[in-house]
Formats: sequence, structure tokens, C-alpha cells
Amino acid sequence: MPLTRGAPIGYDAQRMVFRFSMMDGNRVVFCEISKAAMDRFLNSRRGVGAVERAATFIQFRDAIERIASDIWDTSRDKHFVRIFYKQSRRH
Repeated sequence: MPLTRGAPIGYDAQRMVFRFSMMDGNRVVFCEISKAAMDRFLNSRRGVGAVERAATFIQFRDAIERIASDIWDTSRDKHFVRIFYKQSRRH
């Protein structure tokens, strides 16, 4: 069952991930996408600063959430979703 839209949480500069939530029915699923994966969406090696991460997430939200849902559907670990660079192919 695909995940549905949750809410952006924000950028964690220490872990270098942007956190967001999605829903599996009534259950909240916490997700995160790495800085490198977000930079891949931007086609940038330099990336953007922490402040611009929320705007980047919103810009590519549909694709990021689709990837998170695909990972959830195929994962055996049903606690959270992490999106890494190799999974951030452009949709």
C-alpha cells in the first residue's frame, strides 16, 4: 500500500538529512532524505545551504515522496524510511 503525504519536519544539519513524515493509513512513518540525495535532484555538486533545504524539498516533494513510498513497499524494516543518493534517481 503506498504511503500518503505527511508533513515536512525540517533539516537536521548535524545528520545532514531533511526529515519529513508520511502516512501508512493512520500510522505516521518518519522519513529522511540525505543531503547528497537532495543535491542530486538539483543536479548540483555544491548543493544549497541548510536554509534552502525546505524549499528544495517542496520543489521536489512529489518525486521524493514517491521514492519513499516505493522504499516502504519493498522494505522489510517497517519503522522508518531513509533515502540515500543511489535511490534518488530522477522520476
